[in-house]
Amino acid sequence: MPEALPSGHFLFASEATTEGHFDKVCDRIADAVLDTCLSQDAESRVLCEACAKSGMVMILGEVVSKASIQYEQVIREAVKAVGYDSDEKGLDWRTMNIIVAVEDQGPDIAASLGSQRPKLADDQAVAVGYATDETEEAMPLSHALATQMCAQMDRLRRDGVFTWLRPDTRVQVTVEYKTDSDGALLPQRVHSISVIYGILAEVKPAAAEKDFMEQVVKPVVPERFLDSPGPYIC
Repeated sequence: MPEALPSGHFLFASEATTEGHFDKVCDRIADAVLDTCLSQDAESRVLCEACAKSGMVMILGEVVSKASIQYEQVIREAVKAVGYDSDEKGLDWRTMNIIVAVEDQGPDIAASLGSQRPKLADDQAVAVGYATDETEEAMPLSHALATQMCAQMDRLRRDGVFTWLRPDTRVQVTVEYKTDSDGALLPQRVHSISVIYGILAEVKPAAAEKDFMEQVVKPVVPERFLDSPGPYIC
């Protein structure tokens, strides 16, 4: 049965991913294409998207630039930087299949963004959010902790401490909140932590979970938010 919470208490969860999550890998690849264009031609116009699956990366879009771009090299270097170096991890930067479907920018967009017109973005969006005094980052505690845990796991993997960890990890942190008499929302404790990660075959899940608790959770989560003996990790 679900855990019963005291009156005025509720649970709020946030999720974050490490740099090896394929969404972030695709963002890194698209950014690398843009950076390469701008490094050679500051007037470049780049509309580039990337998608990836096991063993394959594809980029597609429209580019207007005087830059000479070796797309395959740019893609492989971006994937290499994340640490995808074997098929066992899902991608090997040396052998993965690459599809490049990039063409010149359409004439309607090119005309609207001509050199005689002000520099405008052809895509615009409005983001809505809020700030909170729960953390120094002015973000909800659950979000801050999930993000910090992912950053810690990236560091430990890169530094060779977590040799068993694959690049793609997802962390969800659930925090119990209390609604104060004045309406303020006060974090009480970390209720649970859910982790989805890939490990190498020779590492036992129990050992990986112990490493995660000792080297990720305890260094990141303030002790006052940890129940004894600690949050439930699944």
